[in-house]
Amino acid sequence: MALSRDQVLAWARDDLLFFSNYFLPRRWKFEAGIHRQMADHVSKAIRGEIPNSMLIGPPGCSKSTLWRDGIVRESLFNRNLIVLGVAEAMPEARNWVREVRRCLDEPRVVDYFGAVVDPKWDTQNGFSLIGRTEWDDNANVSAVGMTGPLQRKHAHIILGDDCFVLKNQRNPNNRDYLVKWFTRILSRRTRIPGKGTHLVNNRLMRDDCTTRLEEGFFKGASLVVSAEDETGKSTWPQAWPDERGVLGEDGQPLKTLPEIKEEMNRSGESDYEVMYLCTAVGEGDESIPPTAFQFYPDDVPLTEETRKGLKTRYGLDPGGTGDTKLQKSPWFALVRIGYSAEHGIAYVLDALQKRCGIHEQGQVFVEHWKENPGLVTFERNNMGIAIKEVCQREVIPHRAPYLTSDDHPYRVARLKGWMQAGRIALPGGKQGGSMKALISQLQKAPYGNPHDLVDALYYAVEGVMTREQQTGAPRLIRRREPE
Repeated sequence: MALSRDQVLAWARDDLLFFSNYFLPRRWKFEAGIHRQMADHVSKAIRGEIPNSMLIGPPGCSKSTLWRDGIVRESLFNRNLIVLGVAEAMPEARNWVREVRRCLDEPRVVDYFGAVVDPKWDTQNGFSLIGRTEWDDNANVSAVGMTGPLQRKHAHIILGDDCFVLKNQRNPNNRDYLVKWFTRILSRRTRIPGKGTHLVNNRLMRDDCTTRLEEGFFKGASLVVSAEDETGKSTWPQAWPDERGVLGEDGQPLKTLPEIKEEMNRSGESDYEVMYLCTAVGEGDESIPPTAFQFYPDDVPLTEETRKGLKTRYGLDPGGTGDTKLQKSPWFALVRIGYSAEHGIAYVLDALQKRCGIHEQGQVFVEHWKENPGLVTFERNNMGIAIKEVCQREVIPHRAPYLTSDDHPYRVARLKGWMQAGRIALPGGKQGGSMKALISQLQKAPYGNPHDLVDALYYAVEGVMTREQQTGAPRLIRRREPE
């Protein structure tokens, strides 16, 4: 039985999922249980029943889409609503405005509501609506980038849409600053009476901004959805199938959750339990488990043919000022790996840690490099500049990415992922000296100190793994099973 026009409008006003599926059709209908949970959460937040709220979910679960659809629906029924979106940066903010604008131009929306956007007030940074009766300096829908200028910006609803990204959260000081800006500056831009400040974001790492906000500003007002239910089954089989064979929009088979987990562990970029199961800090151990340690040639074979094909890579952690009170020189750490592009394994071949001044550090490094030349990766800080000068003088190939924004726990988390995926092999047998110290530091990471060798290993491995992500993953050698 066909619905009348009044029935459609009444259902659309009361049910966000109906509005999304009817007025903004997409390839997949929102009909999974997590979509009902998220739709109810968004509807309550927009009605003002939850003054400040946060929605955390896995990548691709349509949480941002539902929030955007909720804003579109509310704007159609309330032309005086003022919404301020917050994205990672201004380009993403403009894309967000463009997406909301596009939804208002959907054929069914125009058929039921007519032209909505006022052509006199329509820019890439925001737009106003036809039928608005209360005017001020703010557009009905506008957006800004994270930590951007907020002069004269006030809104009934402030929505942070994936504004906390991984690259801005690797340093704890950055996380502190972003959380303070969001809670102490942005949130005060809500109108009175208003409907609050809201956030929709992925959980990206343990102790990230979303976790801090969940335990503080949004305490008791957060909805966390997971890609798996209590039995381990997918909560949205159309997007994350339990079995192979489900096709995506491009006609290609979608990855199953186990395949996604394996791929994430291989890349080491993030933690499946954090991103897809949305596990909060404290629910997992950040240390590297003993099962992740594998040694060659016992666990992983290293034939003479493979050894000849290894590409030498160095990771350096230059020392700083040292301990001036004890008059001790700083720690200098060096790790040399041999990377097998065929098997995707980084074999740790050599390690060195010693206290020495900056000039001696350069001499020690050059001596090691001349014996086994290879690309060098090091931290870009004040000491790294001195190492860079040495590399330029000695014509040593090097790369010094902006790694100082990565804090030690983040480096350990990536190493943990690579080690659990069988991407790093340590030398077996009895070890002494700096190699023994490296293994000991890995066992204590991220809580041990010093940890210079762990950071040096990360720099050496990070280069080849990043390059691999750009060129495609190799075939892996699996850990040997006990006989």
